[in-house]
Amino acid sequence: MSIFTISKELLQNIEHKTHYCDILFVFPQTNSFKVAMDKSNKILEIYCELAKDNISLKTWLDLLSYEPASIEKIEVELPESLDQNEIFLKVCGATANQKKLLIYSHQNWKKYKYSENNTVTYDSCTIFMIDRDEAIQVLKSAETNIVAINSVVATNQGNINNSKNLNNGKRN
Repeated sequence: MSIFTISKELLQNIEHKTHYCDILFVFPQTNSFKVAMDKSNKILEIYCELAKDNISLKTWLDLLSYEPASIEKIEVELPESLDQNEIFLKVCGATANQKKLLIYSHQNWKKYKYSENNTVTYDSCTIFMIDRDEAIQVLKSAETNIVAINSVVATNQGNINNSKNLNNGKRN
């Protein structure tokens, strides 16, 4: 299972059909992707507030709730003093072995001092910051598992040209 925390900043800023289809609507599908939410429902409350004026977000939230639910509840203490970005960072930091935060733009999070590989250290946890374009690639690449023995395989509308299959070093 892959757990992702989805920031308010991403949900506030997405406008393109691609971002809805290739990021948000990947989660309600039958796969191993889950959206992290705190057990106290602060993140859910933030999402619901955004969905009041956005039918696509409302639909996304409705689909997430269907069984089997695409939500992973995270046990984490969220002090009232946290700003909204910190709520998402704190929940993300509490996810076991995952710690992946989907954001709209790295530029909007630079106050958290990025390290190598688009990571941020928050509350002694290394969090992987994944922007909207990176998220599309991460979610697509994780969807496909291909086992090919003695074969040539084209994926993502790829082409194969001038291929020679060899069987134990011999031509077929």
